[in-house]
Amino acid sequence: MLVSLFLSPIWIAGLVRLLRHRAMRRWRALGVAYVVLAATFIITGGKPYYLGGALPLLLAAGADPVLRWLGRSRVLLRRAVIVTAFALTLGALPVTLPLVPVGDLHNTSVVKLNYDAGETVGWPTYVRQIAAVDKALPLAARPNTIVLASNYGEAGAVDRCPGDSLPAVYSGHNAYWYWGPPPANATTAIAVGFDREQLSALCGTLRRAADLNNHLAVSDDEQGAPVWVCSDLRESWARVWPTLRQFG
Repeated sequence: MLVSLFLSPIWIAGLVRLLRHRAMRRWRALGVAYVVLAATFIITGGKPYYLGGALPLLLAAGADPVLRWLGRSRVLLRRAVIVTAFALTLGALPVTLPLVPVGDLHNTSVVKLNYDAGETVGWPTYVRQIAAVDKALPLAARPNTIVLASNYGEAGAVDRCPGDSLPAVYSGHNAYWYWGPPPANATTAIAVGFDREQLSALCGTLRRAADLNNHLAVSDDEQGAPVWVCSDLRESWARVWPTLRQFG
């Protein structure tokens, strides 16, 4: 984030150059595309990194005029720019890279400065807790059980974390929705991260079986999320699946 602030004059210069400079005419569409996509993601609430792939293009376009400007500047200014670049980079490393030990993360401001850092910890622990709920189900119910995740992070963790044999996972979040609905014989769902109100129309019987805890005191989206056992379904999965679709 701090590095982006330092580099912002370069990529802004690159964007202006793509849009206005005569020599850049053949690539002007790339600058227009960046502006259109940036506006679209801002309006729709997209993540800041969605446009990350375009930054090397803007940096390349802006590097030449910025370097020529620095070349005309005084030696003292050039040295100040280099020192500032190193200082900002060193300051940003603990925030952008996993350098802080996981056990100490809660004692720092890393998660406050970088939301996504908090979303990179605790997943194996969460999956083990979901697996414990599954293992506690009656044996007769387990063959017809699925995991219903409220977001793609939870669904991906259940799919990918090794060492825990879990039922198939489904989610209505983003592209995961297209891989549903669950099969008709799935009569029990371990529902992760939902509010009771979200499940009341689907589940005839609803029991709160656990609350996720990363045991690291890191406040992320899953910390404290409820894990429900949903059975006696009121509707078929095919009928209810369109109502579970969500983007964001």
